[in-house]
Amino acid sequence: MASISEQVRQLKQEMAEQRLERTQALEKLRSEVHAVGGDVSEMLAQFREERATAARVGQAERKQRLQELRNETQSITGGVADMLAQFRNEHEATSQAELENRTTFVEQVRGQVEALLNDAREARTKAHRASQADRQETMKRLSQEVAQLIAQSRSERGSLMDSIRADTKRILETAREEQAERRADIEAMHRAWTEQAESPISDIDPAPTSMSSEASGTPTTDAYPETPSQDATQETPSPEAPSEQSATQDAEASSEAPQPPSIQVPGDASTPTEQEADAQEPDDFSVLQGVGPKIADELRAAGYATFKDIAVASPKEIRENVEGLPPFVNVASWIDQASKQVKGAQ
Repeated sequence: MASISEQVRQLKQEMAEQRLERTQALEKLRSEVHAVGGDVSEMLAQFREERATAARVGQAERKQRLQELRNETQSITGGVADMLAQFRNEHEATSQAELENRTTFVEQVRGQVEALLNDAREARTKAHRASQADRQETMKRLSQEVAQLIAQSRSERGSLMDSIRADTKRILETAREEQAERRADIEAMHRAWTEQAESPISDIDPAPTSMSSEASGTPTTDAYPETPSQDATQETPSPEAPSEQSATQDAEASSEAPQPPSIQVPGDASTPTEQEADAQEPDDFSVLQGVGPKIADELRAAGYATFKDIAVASPKEIRENVEGLPPFVNVASWIDQASKQVKGAQ
């Protein structure tokens, strides 16, 4: 225990010695700092004094220099004033003559400028008149050329229309001739059928002939049924009052053999004869879609009086025969509608 206490006491003593040494070192450092601070203060005071001295010396030098500059400026100003006075005196002597010369020069320049402006105006006026005359001449020439072209186009159009009218007239005449020929053929066939219907009927079996007629597609006189042979000696009935037996046999024959749609045996009151058909009024074409009153009149003028006339024609035929049909008109639809009207009438 004694040894530990001794050691602690020794440590304390050493710590106290170290603290004392540090305190002495700090005091010494503080003394040195104070000494350095005094040196710095002395140096600052010396610097301030030197700077103040230099400033006083520099200020004096600056004041002296400024005074010298003022003196030089005054001397220069006096020289300049003398030079200006001399220049004024010289200028006053020559200003009047120079002013007169400048005035004369300005007047001359003004006159030349006015002359140039007048020349430019005259040249512009002449150019405008010349260009206006050229434009008028050009417009006149163009008007003449346009008038010539219009006259030429009218002449060509007139000749073309004459040619078209001649071609149309020729086509119409040809169509009318063909239509007359077809009517003549129809009338001849009608007369032949009428004579055949009015002639005495022999006792022949119609079945083979009917079959051959159906195979060939053309009607023959053997395709109609005939009455027994004992009726051949009887008086032939007139077309206006056929017997009941003949009407029955004709109806059976018409059901067995093909017949043209436009030819009917006399005595059939359901279909008019050709003379009655010719006596009927023309069909109303306005029921056809796309046909107005004007086009209907043109169709009648071209020779188309009934729906059948239109149904048997071709679109090219109708366009060639009817003048003034627009290109967008659907002529084929007219033909289809006319065919339906004909079938509906039958």
